[in-house]
Formats: sequence, C-alpha cells, structure tokens
Amino acid sequence: MDFEAGRCALCKKTATNPQTLPCGCTFCLYPCLLPDDASTDTVTCPFCFIETSTMLLEPGIPEPLQFIQNTRDEEAEVRVRVETKLSELRSQLDILDTLTSDLLILRTKQVSLKENLKQEVNSASEELLQQAVRSLGTTKNTGNATVSMINMFANTVKQQVRKLSEERSSILERAKHLDSENDIDKLVSFKEEITNVRANMEFAFVEVLDEDDDSWIYGVEVRSEIFEHVST
Repeated sequence: MDFEAGRCALCKKTATNPQTLPCGCTFCLYPCLLPDDASTDTVTCPFCFIETSTMLLEPGIPEPLQFIQNTRDEEAEVRVRVETKLSELRSQLDILDTLTSDLLILRTKQVSLKENLKQEVNSASEELLQQAVRSLGTTKNTGNATVSMINMFANTVKQQVRKLSEERSSILERAKHLDSENDIDKLVSFKEEITNVRANMEFAFVEVLDEDDDSWIYGVEVRSEIFEHVST
C-alpha cells in the first residue's frame, strides 16, 4: 500500500472500501482481497502470504496514512488560525501606521503653531516697545516745546508789565498834583488799559497752557508772579 498516495498495493488505484491486514498492508476489499462472489472466511496477503480471518480485517486506511491525514487536518486548522491571526495583526498594524502618521502630523502642526505664536508674541512686544519709545519721545519733545514757548511768553509779558508799571508810577506821581479834569481822564484811561492788558495776559496763558498739565502748573506759577507784580 502506498501510504502517501492512498493507493491499493495490488491494483495501484485509490483503494475502494480499503481493508487493512494485520501485516499492515491495505487493499481494496473487492476484488483485490476477495472476489465479488467469494464465500471464504479468510484472506491472504498477496505480498506477505499471511492468511488472515475476515473477522480481523480493519476497514479504513492504515494508521500511518490516518496519522498523516490527521496531521494534515491539524496543520490546516493551525494554518487557518495563523492566517487569521496574521490578518488581524496586519489590520492592527495598518491602524497603528495610520495613528502614527496622524500623530506625526499633529506634532508637526503643534510645533509650527508654537513657533508662529512665539513670533507673534515677540513681534507684538517689539511693536509695543517701539510705540512706547515713540510716545515718550513725542511727549518729551512736546513738553520741551511748550516750556520753551511759556518761557518766551513769560519774558515778553514781564517786559510789558515792567513798562506798564513804570507808566503807572509816573501817572500816580502826576495824580498827586491833579489840576484839571483831563489829568483825571488820563488816570481812568490808564486804569482801563491796565485792566485790558491783564485780561489779555490771562487769555494768552489759558490758550497756551490748556493741553499740558505739567506746563500748566509751571505757567500758573509764572502767571501768579506776574499778576502779583501788576497788582502792586
């Protein structure tokens, strides 16, 4: 019997109703072991010449072939399980590759967003710093210009006040010797002139110092000094 091919040892064909003898050989029951019309109770192996009772015949393929068949079935089952497991692992590997790719993209975007945010913060900070410097420079220049203008104006006003004071002293001196109505009219006119000058100086100070608090404080001190001098 060819165990690998499962053929009958006598007819060399696939065994039909195979029967295994105690010697281990397997043959077709009919007609290789027994004629179709045989009524004998014993069979003889054509190779081993061992006579065996038909009661001792074992139907089916021999144990070696059965073992091979069982082994092949088990291998097939194992192969199916392994292929199924491999398929699952491939699917999980594909998912892992996809997740890894997505994670790499997200990390790249995170780094890019972080750099962009850092650049925006630095740019905004630099811009605010430059604006602050420009504002300080403008304020300083404006303050210096305002103080210079106030000093110039104060000097002019002081000169006018000095001149008016001299004229007032002269009129007051002459007023001691008033002899006519014309002299009185001159004194009244001079008083009105002093009042107008005082009002004009007040308006000028308000107009110049209206928008600058520091200059206003300085201007009030100068103005108070001048008007105190005028009132005396």
